[in-house]
Amino acid sequence: MHRFLIRERDGEFVAGCQVLCKKPVPFFNFTWIPGGPFPVGANPLTAELFQVLLEQLKKRCHLNYLRLYLMRPTEDKLVKILSEEMKRPKVLLNSGRSVLIKLNITDGEFLENMTGKHRYYVRQAQKTPIQWKSEKTSELIRDFCLLMAEMGRIKKKSSLALSVTTLQRLVSLCSSEIRMLVGYFSNRPVAGAMLLGQESKVWYLHAASNEEGRKLGTAYAMIAEIARRLRKENFQEMDFGGLGPDTPAFRGTNHFKNGFGGKIVNYVGEWESGNPLARFVGNLAILTRK
Repeated sequence: MHRFLIRERDGEFVAGCQVLCKKPVPFFNFTWIPGGPFPVGANPLTAELFQVLLEQLKKRCHLNYLRLYLMRPTEDKLVKILSEEMKRPKVLLNSGRSVLIKLNITDGEFLENMTGKHRYYVRQAQKTPIQWKSEKTSELIRDFCLLMAEMGRIKKKSSLALSVTTLQRLVSLCSSEIRMLVGYFSNRPVAGAMLLGQESKVWYLHAASNEEGRKLGTAYAMIAEIARRLRKENFQEMDFGGLGPDTPAFRGTNHFKNGFGGKIVNYVGEWESGNPLARFVGNLAILTRK
């Protein structure tokens, strides 16, 4: 995993991203940017920014194939910039859609916006005495990583696990932007989430519940708790981090995110870079591993 921060000549940071480099087949480097690059502050994502990023990736990651998933609402100008440097992939990893949740409303309005079932699940889960912790301590980071690893085992997706070292570095790098919340039942961690805040908006980056948390329905109470806390910080909107494709495997995730009464938004989505052979191999690798 690599992290890139792009700055202007005057030293101001304008954008950043996390980059995962893998080698699915010999002599072929697959580079993946999930969710970004993201702008810093009010800086726009320009054509020059993407050109610099591609040049740096070619140097440091021995780039053959690049795939990025840009979690920003569709903008004609940004699509035009991307199309100058990249192409749309044939095989998609994500749906290209997300749910935006309003935060600048009261607790009562937040509940009323949900479906009836979600409102019932939230109220039932809130009856369980969960202790919520949000301080970014080593203990909280460790417990959240344990939850992510347990969820990975439940869903049989080892890629969901996060190392404590990686998460500590991320929290250290983006300390003022990162929000963390972990719920404890009888002093045992049962559910948690990590979010990234910028100006008036937050992104739901990672979340997990273990078996005990799933039985208690803690994830439903956690979203209400997140909304309550973020509202106090004057955040206006939460991006729920993307819906899954319309397939049975993502039915539960999509049902959970859609039930909180948000607005569906279409992202700029997935783009790829590489010569025709690299794009063919990259799409084939994704198709065989989906």
